[in-house]
Amino acid sequence: MPAAKQQSVKERQPQEARTAAMRERLLTATINTLFNDGWSKASTPRITRKAGVSRGAQTHHFPTKADLVIAAIERLADEYGQAFETEGNEAEVADAVQYFWKVFSDRRFLESWLELLVAARTDADLKKKVVIEDAQLFDRMTNMAEALSEGEADNGLADRFLLTTYLLRGMALERMVRGSEKQRRRLYDLWLTLAFPETQNSK
Repeated sequence: MPAAKQQSVKERQPQEARTAAMRERLLTATINTLFNDGWSKASTPRITRKAGVSRGAQTHHFPTKADLVIAAIERLADEYGQAFETEGNEAEVADAVQYFWKVFSDRRFLESWLELLVAARTDADLKKKVVIEDAQLFDRMTNMAEALSEGEADNGLADRFLLTTYLLRGMALERMVRGSEKQRRRLYDLWLTLAFPETQNSK
């Protein structure tokens, strides 16, 4: 490889690492600001200030506030999805329903997502992006159900996963007002006995 090309590669690699680190700081600051301050106060100047990133760098990667917050939510969802997928063929329905509990017990993820759902009601641009991201989240659950049901007759697993998601979102709203973690866990376990009887044999 010519010396000039080798130098170019060496220069590009540190630049790529710096860009990845910058994006990570930006996405982390976005989630923290959205969770702590809410949608209305999570301005891009506030987020970039907390991240130590210039406004120019932010707009280069994420032109709008909606683009930025959706990317931050998507990153969290991907982390959870990858964590479950690492179990591969070892995963069972019982693992999946406990995975849902873990995801929806993460207040940063769920309450930040609820902030976006409420804000999207009156923000047309945000709504378009939220609808797409929400569909991707549900597609992931459907794919999970299909993988776990492979070779079996239709057992409604995808619909049961969907209902579980609705239940956990409702629980998250209730948690913001009242209720305890022990109560939530007890009610969720009751739901599992009703909707996922096959998981009771795995205890």
